Amino acid sequence: MTKKIIFRTCLTFLLTFFFVQGAMAADELEVVFERHNTSITPIYMSGHMGDSNWIEGFSSTADIYLDNVKWEQVLAR
Repeated sequence: MTKKIIFRTCLTFLLTFFFVQGAMAADELEVVFERHNTSITPIYMSGHMGDSNWIEGFSSTADIYLDNVKWEQVLAR
């Protein structure tokens, strides 16, 4: 008798858990975030301009889009 009660309790818990997950997933919101690099420039260590063995990093600029709207336009709204 105790095994039946434990089994039914566990089964009820698992079924409830999966139904709640399905209901929560139905309200998902998708936001598309894109970054398009427009310029990438290497930064060289002092005294080694143009030598690819002495690159310490990169400077980049990019256009950022949120749901196909450019980021500056999103901030202006």
